[in-house]
Amino acid sequence: MNYDKKIIFFLVALTFCGASLINAQNFPFSSGIIPFCDTSYFMASVSGVSILQPPGSSTGATLTGVQINVTSNHPQTLKIILTSPSGTDLLLAEFLGAGGSNYTLTNFVYSGSPSITTGVVPFSGNFLAQGGSFSVFDGEDPNGQWTITIIDTACVNFPPAGTGNGPWTPGYFNGSANADGGIAIGGNAAGPLPVSLIELIAEQLGETVTISWKTASEINNDYFDIERTTDLLLYRSIGIATGMGTTSNINSYHFIDQHPIVGTQYYRLKQVDYDGHFTFYGPVTVDYNRKGSFEITHIFKTTDGIVHIKYFNINNEPLSCFVYNLYGQSVYTLEGISSAKGENVLDLTLTLPSGNYIIRLFSKGDSYATKMFFN
Repeated sequence: MNYDKKIIFFLVALTFCGASLINAQNFPFSSGIIPFCDTSYFMASVSGVSILQPPGSSTGATLTGVQINVTSNHPQTLKIILTSPSGTDLLLAEFLGAGGSNYTLTNFVYSGSPSITTGVVPFSGNFLAQGGSFSVFDGEDPNGQWTITIIDTACVNFPPAGTGNGPWTPGYFNGSANADGGIAIGGNAAGPLPVSLIELIAEQLGETVTISWKTASEINNDYFDIERTTDLLLYRSIGIATGMGTTSNINSYHFIDQHPIVGTQYYRLKQVDYDGHFTFYGPVTVDYNRKGSFEITHIFKTTDGIVHIKYFNINNEPLSCFVYNLYGQSVYTLEGISSAKGENVLDLTLTLPSGNYIIRLFSKGDSYATKMFFN
């Protein structure tokens, strides 16, 4: 396969949803030895590329392929990771290919191919990364240094029979353009942004999250699809907001997530034109903390061995208290605890070995847990 044919392949194979990829570019990696029991880094410098978007977006660029060539007679000991300039990691392959050799013209693509875990050495062809889709990089600025990290665990996870490294030999990573290695990035069809977004905010309000955004102008804007994820990998649609079509006026939008997920979550907008082209905006982050019926505010132990737990209750329902060790084993239980509305103090007489424990209060399906060190 020569360089020109490779670029043409990306252009043809990744045409999606009516938007063609144009001006595909290839950025080669550095090359070098992969030593035993060590971590090696190989870099590709990307420049002159716009923000990454999925295939089918009407603007931006798309990470269409990452092709690697690894010479190794023990690929089953290798862990291979791709890192973007923004610091996002994606596991390309890990501990695959036992009994064979090499990754030869192994091309990781955005979508439409089987996982690398289904392949056989030398893994020639198109595969999805073991860690998932290139969508983890969508919305990032691709310009800067991309890194392939190869961790050889030959001395740790897969020691061969006998002494030393047996028949195994150090590997080699060939990231040069002559070997068809590198990152391929295609630009999406040029044109004005369908929406000029001037604000995108997500914030917790009570037990909901409100997503708000403003546009300065819109061109053929059919609707916004509001999407949510907790892992930046799999986004799920949670609602639709109808667009304003074509307008040069400032417009404000609001969407309320009635059922947010406890913890960190991410929201983005998928703006869809009348012709089906789409562009992503975001994501924005919310650390959602659902306010339950009570919470522990302070724990302290007195010299007489009594553990005092201060907690705030918004009602007067009775509570149960459970203490667990870090293995999840219950070491103390107290049920039917009377509780008044407002601040309360619960006194426990505990005889436990020194260490960390989890104290959990429970009442009518609601619970609150916190860690305590006991000495």
